[in-house]
Amino acid sequence: MIECIKYTPVNKNTCLGFATVYVDKWDIEINSIALHQKDGKRWISLPFREYEEEGQKKRYAPYFRFRKPDNFKKFTEAVKAAIDKHALTHAEPPKAEEQPF
Repeated sequence: MIECIKYTPVNKNTCLGFATVYVDKWDIEINSIALHQKDGKRWISLPFREYEEEGQKKRYAPYFRFRKPDNFKKFTEAVKAAIDKHALTHAEPPKAEEQPF
């Protein structure tokens, strides 16, 4: 089971926000998983480090990766579902001026 234990909205460019998830099977927390959306599609980006190669643009290297694409796909779907569940149970009530009555 994967549980989202923290989600911080960002809403900048394609980035919707950052999540911290707990993977029960591995007994591990993973911080800074980015959730992105564009053209109706959502995907995650694993934590990464930024670096520059000489004379080149910024590049990014993930701290870890899945060797089998199918495992990454399953992980991605589970993380997105966990974030959605977290959003439903931790939604902030609308501010007084935003209430429809």
